[in-house]
Amino acid sequence: MPSIGGSHAQRDVFVRITVEAALRGGYLDAAESLLAERQMQRAGSRDGYTERRLALIAAARVSAEETRRTGRR
Repeated sequence: MPSIGGSHAQRDVFVRITVEAALRGGYLDAAESLLAERQMQRAGSRDGYTERRLALIAAARVSAEETRRTGRR
């Protein structure tokens, strides 16, 4: 994500909003990539927010695979 200025907290809010938009739009790879970038900015440290969002992504992928496999919507 390009540098936009602001405090670390302000930038983190912007990243969180972007992650939420990606998740709601079904852009799981983009959300995961943003979370990985956010983690790197935090010296490799995962927090509760990242853990919960990664769990949501994993669950969405399992659900999508099950839907694909069974042909149900």
